[in-house]
Amino acid sequence: MTFTALSYYLLKVSGCQVIFYLFFWVLLKQSSAFQWNRIYLLFSLGISFLVPLVSVSLPAEPITLLPNGNVFTDNLQTEGWSQDISHDGGRSLPWLMFLYLTGVAVQIFRMTAGTFQILKLRNKGRLASLKGTKVILLPEVLPPFSWGKWIFVPESRCTDAGISEILRHEQCHTNQLHTADVILSKLLAAWLWFNPFVFFHIKAIQDNHEFLADAIVLSNGTDKLLYQQLLLTETSQYLGLGNGFHSSTLKKRLIKMNTKNSVSLWKLIIALPIVVGVTLLFTDYSTATVATVVPIPTNAIPRAIDNPPSISPIQDGYLVRLSSAFGMRLHPILKEKKFHRGIDFATKAGVPVQATADGIIKKTNFATEKKGYGNYIVIDHDKTFSTLYAQLSEIKVKEGEKVKKGQVIGLVGSSGASTAPHLHYEVMKDGKHVNPADYLGDK
Repeated sequence: MTFTALSYYLLKVSGCQVIFYLFFWVLLKQSSAFQWNRIYLLFSLGISFLVPLVSVSLPAEPITLLPNGNVFTDNLQTEGWSQDISHDGGRSLPWLMFLYLTGVAVQIFRMTAGTFQILKLRNKGRLASLKGTKVILLPEVLPPFSWGKWIFVPESRCTDAGISEILRHEQCHTNQLHTADVILSKLLAAWLWFNPFVFFHIKAIQDNHEFLADAIVLSNGTDKLLYQQLLLTETSQYLGLGNGFHSSTLKKRLIKMNTKNSVSLWKLIIALPIVVGVTLLFTDYSTATVATVVPIPTNAIPRAIDNPPSISPIQDGYLVRLSSAFGMRLHPILKEKKFHRGIDFATKAGVPVQATADGIIKKTNFATEKKGYGNYIVIDHDKTFSTLYAQLSEIKVKEGEKVKKGQVIGLVGSSGASTAPHLHYEVMKDGKHVNPADYLGDK
């Protein structure tokens, strides 16, 4: 995948994530349906990566291919068959790719470092039972926190008043696998490190974990006032991957505990059409072109030309459709209008490709990376006509070799910047690109 294509995908992912987060911030943030909020926040972050991958092919009305006067002035005698802009996909920008991957690596490194720090604490601590709960007792003076199935408590805190409430709070985190939520969300967010909203999304997930644990503790009969006083006495240092009893959400937690529970069913129901709407907005739509070739009268080609291309480059008997015509079209990767200098035949990989007229193989190119034309062949037919056959999976001729009309010269593939197996076919007349559909004979 080129950096251009990757950038386009990541921007769409970011767009989805921002819309989903803003919906949460506007309508769901004040809700006390913490379990539903947890599901929504995780689901919306994950689906943001899937929505841009959805592709829908729309039916198109048949079009008629007529002679086209547009030309592109590359000269065959000087590498005239330059890489087709409609298949180029944009050159990769190594330094931008390096910058992006460096950002991803930094985020993953921070997660990994935090995990090793916790594992180091686990090795230092000892397993014990406190108030009927299995905990890891630590020699260090740290606030109690949980990670995975472990609850970490400093030995100096074992006799503190309120330790039972702290343990119940941390048990909520371990029982409901909140650490898995954090790890998954941070792994996904690492690929969107350039998007500030993704970090707001993660913070909302972690805040919601605290609200949920507080609500469960209070629902078991814990005195609210005493519990809030216990929160105020805790220090604010805890490890980022863990779930700390005290965190930077203290003010929010106190407000939530003193606010009347509010669960608006309509806010939860409206989330479904939001997901559907975002999917429709960021889906990749493509229109298949079904073309009818208008036969060119005999007098349309000058009599002085003895050897013009005159048959389809795809052998008879194979299922094929014209997937992209000659002229202006929407670039399949860059999503902008570009001039397409040939026509594309969509068919299965491995279908034989034949020379469309007698000639000499001027050039064969074997691609070293998947971009541009990929593997391609250029044939000189006479002083007037030349043809190009691109995106081949295999080349069966050599430069300088004479070929006959109808001779197999290669196999259909997807060796360059393309989304599926197809043959890209171009015709040049007097050094200028012309519409290949005018030279398909009576096909």
